[in-house]
Amino acid sequence: MAGPNGSACACIQEELAAEQERTVNRPLGTDRTDDDLLSLEEEAMPRRKMMVAMTKNLHRACLVGDPSPIVAKMYEKISNPKPGDLVVEITSHHEVEYRGFGILIERRVEETFISVDEGQYSETVWYVQYGPKKNDVVRWTNCMFIAALTEVERY
Repeated sequence: MAGPNGSACACIQEELAAEQERTVNRPLGTDRTDDDLLSLEEEAMPRRKMMVAMTKNLHRACLVGDPSPIVAKMYEKISNPKPGDLVVEITSHHEVEYRGFGILIERRVEETFISVDEGQYSETVWYVQYGPKKNDVVRWTNCMFIAALTEVERY
């Protein structure tokens, strides 16, 4: 397949440039080395697993028909995480305690280049800080996150 400049090499170069731009535009997290919330140390893993389980179970508990107003408000908050929220990824079928748990930095739509023939497509991407270092940020696609309710709210 020929690229826009008549060569397959040009097509590959465009794809590499698009990937580099996504990497350059990747947001950074916040230095949280003094805060053990996102600790990746072995002794922190049971706490992370507990918070993931509690968040998933509360989300499931809100999935009822004809919910009370309080449950409906909780579901709305859980289902629509905002930057700064503690979040859990819920669509993977593997353990998410490591990179699927953290602070939501940003959720945005990005264009991804496939090929000259197929063009590009838009996808929703999630940037989540999963560890204490500002570079501990992972880019998720084709997934869903829910917010952990970390404060008592008055409804």
